[in-house]
Amino acid sequence: MKAARKPASSRHSLYAKISIAQKQLGLDEDTFRDILEARYEVRSRTKMSDAQLVDLLKHFQAQGFQPRPRSGKPKGAARREHGKMRALWLSLYHLGVVHDPSDGALAAFAKRVTGGKAAGVDALAWIAGEDASTVIEALKDWASRDGGVNWEPYASTNGSFHNERCRVIEAQWQKLHALKAVRIDDRGALDRWACRALGIASHSSITQLDAAQLDALIRQFGEMIRRRLPEEQS
Repeated sequence: MKAARKPASSRHSLYAKISIAQKQLGLDEDTFRDILEARYEVRSRTKMSDAQLVDLLKHFQAQGFQPRPRSGKPKGAARREHGKMRALWLSLYHLGVVHDPSDGALAAFAKRVTGGKAAGVDALAWIAGEDASTVIEALKDWASRDGGVNWEPYASTNGSFHNERCRVIEAQWQKLHALKAVRIDDRGALDRWACRALGIASHSSITQLDAAQLDALIRQFGEMIRRRLPEEQS
């Protein structure tokens, strides 16, 4: 005996909740349909059974969907993790390693490193905790391997300190030298160039600059790198 099918109104209610979850989690239509195909071997909600619709909602809730309206912005540690991921992705772009700086491209990368099409995390809004650490470390490894970034801390008289923006700028400077955009590749030449570009005292080190100044240098060096890369790499 066939199980009774839920009334159309019940299915429409499930459709509505799924649509809210899709919007809340920032899933575009292609990503949403890829999830359906990976989990249920269909690409449309109308081809799913009632039980599958309920299961999909449970899956979305496990991944962060909340039926009550919310701002959609990550909070606390998750906000910092997402900011770190985006900063690293943009650093790879300004190093000439990544060619698409969009959040969509970052989300696709994150999905690959967290498990692939069937098991990977589907949206940046869902990434937290161990998954976020996995993505961050993968991005840093990529920047080291293909971008030449040295993430080691700096030594000073007061102990060691980290400045990842400066490390990215140093790697950009080395790449600009390899591309023959600058003549001298040592740190002193980098400091002098940065000071002239920013209009500040010529004896300053890039490690003395603030975050806004360093970000401006990263963007400027990124433009220089992309202009000099072969067309197929830019």
